[in-house]
Amino acid sequence: MNGFVDIYTLIFLVLAVVIFFKLRGVLGQRTGSERPPFDPFARRKASEPDAACRRQGRSPAPPRQ
Repeated sequence: MNGFVDIYTLIFLVLAVVIFFKLRGVLGQRTGSERPPFDPFARRKASEPDAACRRQGRSPAPPRQ
């Protein structure tokens, strides 16, 4: 145990604990007002036109079956 707890180990340990608590304070709290995660595979409503069609003034293609 002579060289196990030297000053560099102690500084590193304190720094790791401080970073852990800072990140936990920022990232680890849920408030309940978060948006649901984005699902790229979810189907859109058929009545909702694509953004590209809205910009160009075209009607969207009918949905495939």
